[in-house]
Amino acid sequence: MNGKSVSLQEVGDGYNVLMNGQALYSRYKPRHGAERGLPQAEKATLYFAPCPLLGYGLDKFLQTLPDDSHIIAVEYHDELIPLTKQHQNTWQTAQIDVLFQPRIEDIDALLKNKNLDQFRQCVFLQLNQGFQLFNEQYIQILNFCRHSIYVHHQNKAVFKQNGDLWLKNLLTNLSFFPHTAAYNLAPGEDPIVIAGAGTSLEINLPQLRQFRPCFRLVAVDTALPCLLAHDIEPDLVFVLESSYHNLQDFIPCLRRPVAILRDLTSLPQQIRFPSTFQSFFFTKFAPISLLDRLSSATNLLQIPPLGSVGIAAMAFALKMTRGPIFFTGLDFSFPLGKNHARGAYSHNMTLQNWSRLSPNLTLIQQLNRPLIAQKNGLDEIVYTDALMLHYAQMASQGDAQRIFSLSLAGLPLGYPHGSLSHLKPCHHSWDFFKNTKQPHSLKDFARQELALLKQFFDQDTCVLPAVDYLFLGHGINEKQKIFTNANIMARAAHMRILWQNIEAGKFSL
Repeated sequence: MNGKSVSLQEVGDGYNVLMNGQALYSRYKPRHGAERGLPQAEKATLYFAPCPLLGYGLDKFLQTLPDDSHIIAVEYHDELIPLTKQHQNTWQTAQIDVLFQPRIEDIDALLKNKNLDQFRQCVFLQLNQGFQLFNEQYIQILNFCRHSIYVHHQNKAVFKQNGDLWLKNLLTNLSFFPHTAAYNLAPGEDPIVIAGAGTSLEINLPQLRQFRPCFRLVAVDTALPCLLAHDIEPDLVFVLESSYHNLQDFIPCLRRPVAILRDLTSLPQQIRFPSTFQSFFFTKFAPISLLDRLSSATNLLQIPPLGSVGIAAMAFALKMTRGPIFFTGLDFSFPLGKNHARGAYSHNMTLQNWSRLSPNLTLIQQLNRPLIAQKNGLDEIVYTDALMLHYAQMASQGDAQRIFSLSLAGLPLGYPHGSLSHLKPCHHSWDFFKNTKQPHSLKDFARQELALLKQFFDQDTCVLPAVDYLFLGHGINEKQKIFTNANIMARAAHMRILWQNIEAGKFSL
C-alpha cells in the first residue's frame, strides 16, 4: 500500500493502519489495544461498529456475542474500504453485516429485514480511531438505528394497546363505505392552507378571514371550533382520532354542516356528524396483509402513517394541489399554561375550570412531564417534548419549494415564511368533492375475508400470513401458540362478526 495515504505498519502483536502517518490503532500493540476497550457483550443488543479495518477486536467480540445480538459494521473512507474487504473473511460471521458507504435508506432496508423485536438497544462499538474520519456520518447511522429500535418497540406497544380499537373502527367504518361520498384524486392548482390548533393560529386568524376566498382551507379537527368562532368555515375537516376525545371539537358545528375526510380507523360515531360531505382516506398503519388487500379493493386516498393529524393534512395537501401550501397552528410547541389556540375545546375547558381554588390544570399537566425548552422563529422560549420534536422533524421533510409557514411562533420547520396577500380569488368550486355515493359495496371483499377466517378457525396454518391482523400487537413468540391465545381468538371472533355485518350490508354503532 505504499504511495497512498493509507499504509500498514507491522508492530507489536499485529499491524497498525496509518492514515497520513496517523495511527488508527494503538501504536505499540494494535490488537491488544482494540481488545482492551471491548465492552461485555450483552443479550438482545444491536451493536454499531464503524470502521472495522483489520477486524481487530471484532473477532474476539464475536466469540462472546449472544445469539440474539447482532453487529452492523460500516466503512465510509474510500481508501480504507479495500483494506476492510481484504481482511473481511478472517472475522466475518452470520452475526455481522458489513456495509460500505451506505445511505440511510440502505440502513433502513437492512433493519427492516431484521427482527427488531429481539433488540432492546443499540450500542456504539468503538474498535479504533477510524470513526473520527467520518464522525458525522457514523453518528447519524447510530442515531438512526437507535431511533428505529425505539420506534419499533413504541409502535408495538401502541399496537398492543390500540390494535383491537383500530381494527374494530376499520371494519365498522367499512360498513359505512357505500353510504359515503366519492371524491376526485386528480390534483388541482388552488392554494391550500392547513390550519392546526397550535397557539400560532390566533396570530393568523385575521389574515385567514381577510383572504378566505383565495385558498382552500383544510382544518384539523381540533382547530375547527377556533375557526368557526371567528366565522371562518373550512372547505374540509381532517380527522385521525380513533377515540371519543375529539367529539367535542364538533359541538360548534352541530347546526353548521361541514365536509369531513377521516381515516378508516377513526371513531365510527363521527358518521353522525351533520356534514355536506363525508368520506374516508386510507392509512397503512401496520405492515399487515389485510391493508394491502383493502388498498386494491377500494379507490381511497392513501396517506402514510404519520401519527400527527397536522402532518397527515400536509401530506394530503401535497397530493391534492400543484399550487402553494401554507400552514398555521402546526407549532409542535406551546407556551406554559396553554396547549392550543383560544377557542379549542381543551383551552375552553381549562378556562371554565379555572378558579381561585382550582389552578390551571393545563399548566400542572405540562409541568408533570419532561419538557424541552426551545426557541421559536421569533427567538422566544417555547416548550416541547420528545414526541413533538419527533413530529416536528417529520413535518420538516416536505417540499420546501411549495410549503410556506404563515407564522414564526412555532418551532422552525425549515420552510420559508409566507403571506396570503398576493393570492387571487379562487373562481371555481373545489373539484375534490363529488356529490355521489360510492359506486360499490365491499360485500364480496367481506366474503373473501370470512373464508380466510374460516380457515383460521379450522386451524389451517397456511392461512396465517393472510390473517396477520389478528396478531397485531402480539409478539412473534405468541404467534406460535395462536390457537390457544385467548386474546387472539377473541379478536378473531369479533372480527368475524364485523365482516358478517359488512357482508349483510348492515351497520351499527
